Amino acid sequence: MAGIVALVYFVVGCVAFTRKIKLFTIASTLLLFAALKIIAVSQPVTLVFIALLVIAFAVLLVMKSERDNKSVFYFSLPCWLLIGAVLIHLFYLT
Repeated sequence: MAGIVALVYFVVGCVAFTRKIKLFTIASTLLLFAALKIIAVSQPVTLVFIALLVIAFAVLLVMKSERDNKSVFYFSLPCWLLIGAVLIHLFYLT
């Protein structure tokens, strides 16, 4: 499931925000894959992470800003999700 979500995240983000494949988009997708893989044992936490991604995407679509600014925020979100996944894994899942 983590691979599918990361792939959909990459494709939707590239189509909606960058229209190009850049290095930070690929790195961001790999970070999201790692975050979802870490928390894969807990289905509710995985659903919360996916909901956060959907909410961020919806907010960025309606926000009036330059496409580059939106893409930077959209593709930096997996960094924060990875930090949260590591903390949840350390203190909650183990």
